[in-house]
Amino acid sequence: MTADAQTPVRERRRTRSGRLQLALNNQLRHVLELYGFDDVVLANEDGLIVSSAGAVSRAATLAAIAPLMADGQDGAAIRRHLPEIGLDRIAVHSLEVDHEPLFLSVTTQSTADTRKAIGRAFEHLESGVRRIFGTLAQPA
Repeated sequence: MTADAQTPVRERRRTRSGRLQLALNNQLRHVLELYGFDDVVLANEDGLIVSSAGAVSRAATLAAIAPLMADGQDGAAIRRHLPEIGLDRIAVHSLEVDHEPLFLSVTTQSTADTRKAIGRAFEHLESGVRRIFGTLAQPA
């Protein structure tokens, strides 16, 4: 492996943080850039933002609809909240960390073109989120 191929790994590790919120933000921003997403949002079951990367103006709405979309709620009701983004551009993945349901959502230019990438991205995100919470979350 050349030094150039190792550079992104070293640069990524330099941006790691010992603070939970910053570490989550860094992870989401890394995946957003790596996979070319418009937005990446981590939400809790109440539809509140845990962390986000991308357009701040859409983050709260994406967080709010993520649990609904994961639950299979009616797309027409959700569509009213995000008229500028078609539902075909939003993908949601649910996970549980420490018995707490969480929801990852991404927006893309076209989910039809990037289904495999979205699956890989969700695996990448889930792995990172679990690692960060396992390492940095404070016991209640």
